[in-house]
Amino acid sequence: MPEVTEHRVTAATWEYLTPAGTRRRAFFGELVTLTDEEVQRGLAVGALGVELPAESTDPESDSAEAEATDDGDTDSGDGGDGDPSSTAGDSGNPSQTTGTEGDAPRKKPLKAATKAVLVDWLMANGTYDRHELEAQEKDDLWALIEATD
Repeated sequence: MPEVTEHRVTAATWEYLTPAGTRRRAFFGELVTLTDEEVQRGLAVGALGVELPAESTDPESDSAEAEATDDGDTDSGDGGDGDPSSTAGDSGNPSQTTGTEGDAPRKKPLKAATKAVLVDWLMANGTYDRHELEAQEKDDLWALIEATD
């Protein structure tokens, strides 16, 4: 059995193929279990979209969130470039859902998150201009996140 590791999704939306060939979609902040082959494939195309989580200090994390959601969408008509390991095209669309009804807002990122992660979270949870967000300081991005319900 291939070795697997848990990774936290850093892109607003990230699509990938499982070893069985099933297209999966995961969202910012979720934990996904990936094989070394999947990680290498994502790194090779420069669109991994995940990072190894720091030692879990998040009291809200539980095993139910460790599974990436599979919305059954095998169509890449959401603006993706056809590469299943890359981030979907318009990941800033705030109306995008995980395919389940009544989704709660995604969990806020950890304080140790990079500026890019904060920008991705804000793009996924509001109507912002990416260029304006990227021009702001990290503290200003945190102020926007804290103001989000």
